[in-house]
Amino acid sequence: FASERRLVHVPECPVMGYKSGDKDKDKQASIIAKYLLALPNDWEGIIHSTSWAQARDLKARITKAGVRGERLYVPEQGASSSYILGTQLRSS
Repeated sequence: FASERRLVHVPECPVMGYKSGDKDKDKQASIIAKYLLALPNDWEGIIHSTSWAQARDLKARITKAGVRGERLYVPEQGASSSYILGTQLRSS
């Protein structure tokens, strides 16, 4: 990826790691929600996580922070990328 398409650094976001507690996770979700809520409803993007459990937890926290759950999609665990993309394209 070109540098302009890589990670976005948000200074007020806590550093996340395996020792991160609920306070840090809630703060991260709140910051993400703030940016998502400022975007048009038809905007799409990707938030990468390191595990299925982390993805589901982050979705729940972002939803709790005010983002409608239907704007957030966590694919089924074990589904391949081509299957996920095909399913998404057929449902559009």
